[in-house]
Amino acid sequence: MDLLAGSPRIQESFTWKLAQFAIGRPQVAADTRIVANIHENSMQNGGTYQALMTEIVLSDLEQLTAKEIDE
Repeated sequence: MDLLAGSPRIQESFTWKLAQFAIGRPQVAADTRIVANIHENSMQNGGTYQALMTEIVLSDLEQLTAKEIDE
């Protein structure tokens, strides 16, 4: 478990899947840079689940998706 949790590849995959779940749609190429920024910022803030969720909620990805729903 520790080996998986410490793997940068697994951490990045977790970011992608959690971001996809949060926006409620499959990710598209335009989301790539935003999700990469989410991952980088969450890792700089400790790499915790809370840091990741905070970055997702505050991200342009979530804001753009919320705007699409309102329209």
